[in-house]
Amino acid sequence: MARPTTYVDPSDMSGELIPYSNTLVGDDIFESRDVFIKPNPVVTELSLNWKLLSKHFKKQGVLKIKIESEIKTVNKQITVEDPADQKRVPGEFEDFIEYIN
Repeated sequence: MARPTTYVDPSDMSGELIPYSNTLVGDDIFESRDVFIKPNPVVTELSLNWKLLSKHFKKQGVLKIKIESEIKTVNKQITVEDPADQKRVPGEFEDFIEYIN
């Protein structure tokens, strides 16, 4: 199965999926690569505008997705022998991607 080509334009927050094969008939399906969205850490409703174009058929709509982010704090503690070596080291923020089936 050929994978589609994905284009993303961060300047206007848009993207486009163009399949390698542009012919869908009967019970054919179209599957794309995973698409990851990084929302603000508050409850967000994402509106995804979609459009299906063909020679004799045109359809468009809006897919609304409610996103509830969960921020988890992770503390790491390392034991040291000499109390003079104790210190706090600020860490980096990391993105975490969780697959939900």
